[in-house]
Amino acid sequence: MTDIGHNSELTTEQKSALRMHHVRRLLELEEEMQPLRERRKQIRAEAKGDGFKLSEIDAAIRLSTMEDTSIFVAEIKELIEIAKAFNALPPGEQGDLFPDRRPANERCFDEGKVAGLAGKNPEPPYGADSKQGQAWMKGWHEGQRIMREELQAAMEKRNAMKADETEDEPFPEAAE
Repeated sequence: MTDIGHNSELTTEQKSALRMHHVRRLLELEEEMQPLRERRKQIRAEAKGDGFKLSEIDAAIRLSTMEDTSIFVAEIKELIEIAKAFNALPPGEQGDLFPDRRPANERCFDEGKVAGLAGKNPEPPYGADSKQGQAWMKGWHEGQRIMREELQAAMEKRNAMKADETEDEPFPEAAE
């Protein structure tokens, strides 16, 4: 591998040609990414149509991809402090986030449930034979069950509502 700046011996024309080579490759990549951006936009619109705030979806995505979720919790605490400073919390509202005082097995079950809902692999961060590991796996299976049963029911209801909306529309093509 060559060091950064290795092209300092190039002529102006060579630098220009090399720069345009990289620009062309990146523009090609941008073009390839456009259908993905459009699909992302469509999925976000569907989520919004299903009644979710996009900030809610973004937060869930961020949390599901974070290595250390305590960073997210710290940011929320900071936002609560800012809200307090601007008197944005209703009177008497504490806005405090208390540490998780649930029993370890309950906490592990919920962690596994979230992993199951997110479609992650059944790999508990605890020993598989430990009580926490077993609780995590039970939670994971519960998350998977919810996804199987409840997602299907939710999608059927959503699709039925959409079908009802299009039946009420006398000229569905004109609405688009």
